[in-house]
Amino acid sequence: MNIADYLYISNIILCAVLAGFMVSYSITLGAYFTYMLKNGKLKQLQETYTPFRETTRAKMWYSVWVIAQTVVALLSLIFNAQNHFLIAQIYAVAVFPLYMIFHQIIGFGKVEEKVNSGNKNISNIEVKLHSRYNLTLHRIYAVLYLIAAIWLIFDIVK
Repeated sequence: MNIADYLYISNIILCAVLAGFMVSYSITLGAYFTYMLKNGKLKQLQETYTPFRETTRAKMWYSVWVIAQTVVALLSLIFNAQNHFLIAQIYAVAVFPLYMIFHQIIGFGKVEEKVNSGNKNISNIEVKLHSRYNLTLHRIYAVLYLIAAIWLIFDIVK
């Protein structure tokens, strides 16, 4: 195997890991966040999650994983443009940027950061926005990453 093969396989693994993370988030942590917000417990959520997030560097570690997948997908595309299905590789590169763009367009990214960072200036509208979209968005992202992983795998086994 060569570097191109390792990059391609790493891309598949990272897409699958992120799909699994998004599913797990939707079932556990994200469901907990939504539960707390829907039940008027923003203050309690922020009193516990925000210090955890800061001391464990959870946001940084999450960023490392999603950025690593995007970088590996881009490198894999560069090294494998001729060897594997081009559209699947472009899609794998695009998942995280599309996720971030959509997060920002609907305003969820800003609200999510306010909730997670402990910002006390959160309106009821923002709480409702977070509660309404949190699980749905992360389930969609899980599917997007899963599609990328499966599409890349099918290119190998074709």
